Amino acid sequence: RMVLKAERKGIEKLFFDLCSLVVKENMLEVYDLDYFPGQSLLRVFIYDRATETATLDDCAKIDRALTPFIESEDWMPQELNLEISSPGIYRSLNSLDHFSKSIGKSLSVLLCRKLDSNSFSGLPKKLLNTKKINGLLVECNDNEILLKNKESKLRLEYSEIKKANIEN
Repeated sequence: RMVLKAERKGIEKLFFDLCSLVVKENMLEVYDLDYFPGQSLLRVFIYDRATETATLDDCAKIDRALTPFIESEDWMPQELNLEISSPGIYRSLNSLDHFSKSIGKSLSVLLCRKLDSNSFSGLPKKLLNTKKINGLLVECNDNEILLKNKESKLRLEYSEIKKANIEN
């Protein structure tokens, strides 16, 4: 069940705020951030809004810019592996901001359960019992997305989505 990323808390918020500041100073943006305390791993996805990606040089520059903070901040974990990356062509969508920036793009959406005619009236036979849908993201709001493909237009609540990616 997909839950849009909510407000970050605790150490993840500290990481996000620090990374956002450092990345912004380098004329880039944080696309997403994942912290895995069990693996001592901080994965930061960065991009340039104009190109919607990040180069290897961008990633190296951000890695170098963050290193002094990782070595000096009191709240930093003793062990921390830092990975800086572009979100990739087939980037995951897991926040309202991600969906909003992707309107007009093709998505691949994996649902939590198979589509059935009870839940989705007027569903074409081709889509019955399928869990994966590709289509154009037409709109999104706080609760749902509108996906359009050759067969139909479907309103899907975020709670019905297991995973969503840009599909080029």
